[in-house]
Amino acid sequence: MSRSKHLSLIWVRTSGARLQGVALQALFDFSDDAIAIVKGDRSIVNINPAFCRLLGYSREHLIDTLITDLFAQDSDWQRLTVKRDVGFSEVPWLSVAVVHSSGVTFPVAVRPIHISADQSENEFVILLIRDVTQSTKELGEHAYHQDRMLRLTAGLAHDFNNVLAVISGNVQLAHMKSERLSDEPFLRQAELGCAMAARMIDQLFMISQTRRLDLDVISIPDFLQNRLALFQGAIGSGVHIRLEYLHQVEAIRADLVGLEQALLNLILNANEAMPNGGTIDIIVSHIILEVAKQLVGGHIPAGTYCQIVVKDNGMGMPQHIRQRVFEPYITTKIPRQADDLGSTVGLRTGCGLGLAQVHGYVTQSGGGVDLDSTIGRGTTVSLFLPMT
Repeated sequence: MSRSKHLSLIWVRTSGARLQGVALQALFDFSDDAIAIVKGDRSIVNINPAFCRLLGYSREHLIDTLITDLFAQDSDWQRLTVKRDVGFSEVPWLSVAVVHSSGVTFPVAVRPIHISADQSENEFVILLIRDVTQSTKELGEHAYHQDRMLRLTAGLAHDFNNVLAVISGNVQLAHMKSERLSDEPFLRQAELGCAMAARMIDQLFMISQTRRLDLDVISIPDFLQNRLALFQGAIGSGVHIRLEYLHQVEAIRADLVGLEQALLNLILNANEAMPNGGTIDIIVSHIILEVAKQLVGGHIPAGTYCQIVVKDNGMGMPQHIRQRVFEPYITTKIPRQADDLGSTVGLRTGCGLGLAQVHGYVTQSGGGVDLDSTIGRGTTVSLFLPMT
């Protein structure tokens, strides 16, 4: 019988004054997270079965022992006893290392909750402990494959750039030496193709985070105001771009070309997600992170950031796309049907480089990118760029 069925039976068969106590005991006993109740003197008062499974000890062995005996470092307990005047949902998960009964040390995430017993000065700490070894392994494997993809992308961009230099150089020489007017249109098309290929290579370098950034102090209000017409012109009149400032934002240090390309990619994606028209909101704010923040596209350390949000009310994207959206060659665009004659001319399906470029640029700039999307309600992408 599953745990949820055990809980449902308890709720059905229990009523009256005992309901709350029995329900809490059921949550304690059947929780997948390990739970320990610890007194102020560090002694363990109570633990649930998940705690015993996690550390490989029996309940009898752990009751009245010191919780610090299970930590790899004594300093971890000091971090857990810091009180925070916030609601439960805002209490952070802290990373600590614990020691299994076999002697193996492994990481866990701990959320400490401070309580005081009724009519008593005794204080207790409830520790919710979550095993992260499996998720850490999965994240490690994902990071390994992502790193291989980025190295491959960087290598291909480098080699392609060398070949393109030869092609472009010879096209320019042919253009200079050609005396036939009939060659002019073809040579100009070849030069245009070389220029387009060069921009694609630059994008690949940005994705692989190997492009040299030309950092400069940028005033975000001036930058956005000067490019609003450019962004609007790129998507046409069917979708309107709306700019909003939640806070006064000072200058940031960033690569101007990279930032422009990143925002243009987000705006083009938002536009294609709204084939029937709509509004793209660009929202700028100033935020201070007191602790590190986990994002869809990685994590960012504590610090002061300029947050630029690009939000649409379009089609949204499914979960399996959201989980991999910043990987190269993962496209967010839904393939469209050909017309009655079988033609797909003008129907863009995307190659999956736009959001990867955004992620590469922001990460290389010392920031981070987050994404939230719901089918039928739209997508919100948040850029976090360090303030100067």
